[in-house]
Amino acid sequence: MAYTESDLGRIIELIKEIEARKAHKNAAATYRDVPALKEIDGIVNAQLARETPCDRHTLADSIFAFRYLGFAYEGMWRVAYAVEYYKKLLELQRELLVRFSEADERCADDYYTALRARNYYNDDACADLAGIAAELLPPNKREDIEKRVLELCRPLRHDPVELTDEYLAVIDEVERRMEAEGGGKAHPLAWNERFRTLLKEYGVEWRPMSEFNRGWHFD
Repeated sequence: MAYTESDLGRIIELIKEIEARKAHKNAAATYRDVPALKEIDGIVNAQLARETPCDRHTLADSIFAFRYLGFAYEGMWRVAYAVEYYKKLLELQRELLVRFSEADERCADDYYTALRARNYYNDDACADLAGIAAELLPPNKREDIEKRVLELCRPLRHDPVELTDEYLAVIDEVERRMEAEGGGKAHPLAWNERFRTLLKEYGVEWRPMSEFNRGWHFD
């Protein structure tokens, strides 16, 4: 029992709404898009819960949806949510391969993305993701991705408070207030200080990237 035409149509409609709100094609989603993203999540997870085991079309459509959600939340810097979608994405790709002998052509890129996202805050070898990737990718390809992310090109570090429920509970409202104040036009240093101040009003102590990446220059 694959997705109904109505559910697939609604997912596409919501994605189009999100994309239409962007100032340009490479812009990130914003707090305004959270209701649409949550609705997509609800449709996908309801379908996965109803259909066990899933057919090939359901797996393929769910992979597409989880990839979109992961990218959207990472672009908004809701990395705690993004990493969950990236892992679910890899798990569905494994199921697609095991049950239908069909390899998702983007699984190598998705593994790279998942590893990178998990290492924004702390060193993480991601044994769980590596275990899944071992079933999806040839050893040389998997090892090359791991070397690139974990050894050669370390992501810039960010404040781990961004992973907490306390931060995630208020970030939409903080970004709404920043936008209302014209924060998008502020110098990055001024933006950081105002962002820090607003978060502190909600009891969240936050520090900018410059305090976690000594030796880097941030304008």
